[in-house]
Amino acid sequence: MMLKASRQHGLQIGLALLLGCLAAQTGLAADDFVDRNTRIAPAPGSQPVAPAEAAPTQAAPAIQGLQAPVEPLDRVEAVVNTDIITASELNERVAAIAASLSAEGADRLPPENVLRRQVLDRMILDRIQLQLAERSGIRVDDASIDQAIQNIARQNNLSVEQFREELGREGRDYARFRQEIRDRIALARLAQREVESRVTVTADEENTLVKQAGAQWGNSYDLQHLFIALPDNASPAQVSQAQSKAEALRARLERGEDFAKLALAEGDGQDALQGGRLGEKRAGELPPEFVRVFNTMQAGQISPVLRTPIGFHIFKLLDKKEGKPTVPEMAARHILIQAKTPEEFAEAERKIGQIQRQLLQGRDFATLAREYSQDPGSASKGGDLGWVRPGVMVPSFEQALFALKPGEISGPVRSTYGIHLIQAIAQRQQEVPEKDIRQAARSQLQNRKTQERMEQWLREIRAESYVKILDPALQGGAADAA
Repeated sequence: MMLKASRQHGLQIGLALLLGCLAAQTGLAADDFVDRNTRIAPAPGSQPVAPAEAAPTQAAPAIQGLQAPVEPLDRVEAVVNTDIITASELNERVAAIAASLSAEGADRLPPENVLRRQVLDRMILDRIQLQLAERSGIRVDDASIDQAIQNIARQNNLSVEQFREELGREGRDYARFRQEIRDRIALARLAQREVESRVTVTADEENTLVKQAGAQWGNSYDLQHLFIALPDNASPAQVSQAQSKAEALRARLERGEDFAKLALAEGDGQDALQGGRLGEKRAGELPPEFVRVFNTMQAGQISPVLRTPIGFHIFKLLDKKEGKPTVPEMAARHILIQAKTPEEFAEAERKIGQIQRQLLQGRDFATLAREYSQDPGSASKGGDLGWVRPGVMVPSFEQALFALKPGEISGPVRSTYGIHLIQAIAQRQQEVPEKDIRQAARSQLQNRKTQERMEQWLREIRAESYVKILDPALQGGAADAA
């Protein structure tokens, strides 16, 4: 998934990058930060790292009669399996997110310790996923990073060199920025492999959605979300405590407290660092019981506290649109290097890397498609695929395409046909013809089930990991109610 930066108040790229591409993929994500000071055993085969902050500071040896200055060790904030998160890493991440939040209004910032705890939670989960990506053999080549940065620069109406200069003016280290991009792409590829590729939708599920939602399943809802998590196998006391907290938070919202600030300070979900902002969701992408509530609400209203197996939810309805079902369509082109065997895929990746480098040097995508693409149906047309809607292409191609913004180019995308580079040209919403109703329902159900599976998967990998937070000031909170 490609990343985009907002140009308001400078680039303000910190929040978009640090929340990462998973936020966009998870929708109602509610990752399980339960027992974040967990006392469980390390994951199989791993050994917890001894807290580095306990080691004494050693003076450097004297050289030619001069005592070298002593540099204090960076404090360890958390141990994550065999890795650590240091205070300097946390400070840098907090500063970037605080700057982005301040650009939206300084009153949105929660107390510093609250923000640090939320950011550390996110860093822990990211670190666990990156460890999984590394063990799974996921690698991100430099050409993919260069392409992602070019996309970000283009979305900010800058050249790559201008973008790099803007980063410097904002105090961002370019090498660290490239590493963040590498991590985000790795996380997206891991999520695609572990979650999206394993989600299926049956014909019975399609039928149920069409029958249950009726004409209303074409509605869409712009939402903010505040989530209070329940631990796995929660006791009645834990359920009661979480519900009481949710009801108290809802009462504060009804009295006029800022939803974004409260979601950031108190929320347990993946969307907390975005102030709970979910964006626009279609009816088929939401649980039916949520849709029934939203259909009774007016814009600006706060929902009742809603219960699901993973916790309690509060929503603010920002806007509601009624209409017939529509589907997104993307005008696209691609370059394909065909491959079937492992050896052919390795060679295809090498060739795609060469083509990427030519794109980064300014060569035209359509020209390169005519020259290199091995798709007999589109190569002579500069790779043009026309308007593409969900359900037409193979899943990996479709997921990569619809993650792009118009003008962006993907990194290498692997499918059953080989390795692709994809360019998004334009996007539109099209009303669904009667004959395509079920395909549109399938697309929305795929999104919903992917969100649900993502929540479950994040809870699982978090529970299986050894995590120890060492700073007492960052311990506690709702997520520790195990």
